[in-house]
Amino acid sequence: MIPKPLDKIEAADIQSLVTNGDEERRTLDFKRDLPGNADKDKNELRADVTSFANAGGGDLIFGVDEAGGVATAVPGLPGVDADAEIRRIEAVIQTSIDPRVPGFESRAVSIPGKGPVIVVRVPKSWRGPHLVKINDTFRMFGRNSKGKYIFDATEIRSAFALSAELPERIRRWRDDRMAKVIGGDAPVPLEDGARLFIHLLPLSSFAGNVELSAADLGKQHLAFHPPGVSGWNHRVNIDGVMTFSGPRGETKRNNAYCQVFRSGRVEAVSTDIVTVHEKRRLVASLWYEEMMMQTVASYLKGLKDLGVQLPVVVLVAISGAKGAWFAVSRRLMGMGDSTIDRDMLLLPEVLVETYTPDMATLFRPVFDAVWNAAGWERSFNYDENGKWTPRK
Repeated sequence: MIPKPLDKIEAADIQSLVTNGDEERRTLDFKRDLPGNADKDKNELRADVTSFANAGGGDLIFGVDEAGGVATAVPGLPGVDADAEIRRIEAVIQTSIDPRVPGFESRAVSIPGKGPVIVVRVPKSWRGPHLVKINDTFRMFGRNSKGKYIFDATEIRSAFALSAELPERIRRWRDDRMAKVIGGDAPVPLEDGARLFIHLLPLSSFAGNVELSAADLGKQHLAFHPPGVSGWNHRVNIDGVMTFSGPRGETKRNNAYCQVFRSGRVEAVSTDIVTVHEKRRLVASLWYEEMMMQTVASYLKGLKDLGVQLPVVVLVAISGAKGAWFAVSRRLMGMGDSTIDRDMLLLPEVLVETYTPDMATLFRPVFDAVWNAAGWERSFNYDENGKWTPRK
């Protein structure tokens, strides 16, 4: 894989593949020509793409010649309509693969005097393993240093077992972190009471191949602000980099922090999810939804700038809010009990597959669940058409 974001790759990066004598490997494959329209050519493309997705991801580069697996020339693709070819390639990839490969991207890189080179970047997939349908049979492809190969029966069983195990590993890690924080083992002293937990967990971090430096994390600390606060500090710690609010009141404890781990995982906690007004404990529904969308959008930008691979699972939980009133608009007040019915709310998991999702659509199941916990059928900050239209 070319060690650059796809949208930053330039002609010099392509030419350097030849200059440096780069070899095809587990994450890189050169193709002199574009795939044809015959079924054989389409299945070859699908096999290449799924082999990357089932392994560690990689770049498939059309317009680079090779000999013995070593890049020898960049003839490009003269006379080719790059946009049309990208659409054709992507249409092929979207068919006869089960399940579909998420998150792949394509881009044409102009080579002066030679026409474009087309780069198809395929991330490691966490929705796999992916199979290619060839006639009436399915085949599963993997990848090693020599290129793609067909999985044998043992490898197929292992791939499915690992896929089934991942969700449990994610939940177990989150539950362990929450238990530590609730038990008083947070990175900073926290105020007592209810807590909002936000975890962003890149699936790539569970492969054990992500190790971000403290220096790189520190450069992005502004994106990883503590949730719901306007001012904060930051510092390096053994886990990575943390931002945190200043101590408040007589307790001199903090009300929020965000810990970014070297693996790319993010943990944010706020004790402001429940406030007290006129001796009544309240959850401010509008503040909560606005803050959640702004906070997660900022964290996703930070992860993108760090080069962390998608997808990312977002897990949200609220502890200690049982009996708190759910503050809604004046028009809705008085239509129900409106109190949270349990001490621990584990809200629906959200899978993020783009760095700039429609946050209101993405988080609607999460927001609906909190309203449900307070006795409401859904979040009434959405209109009948599902558009987020907050009620003042």
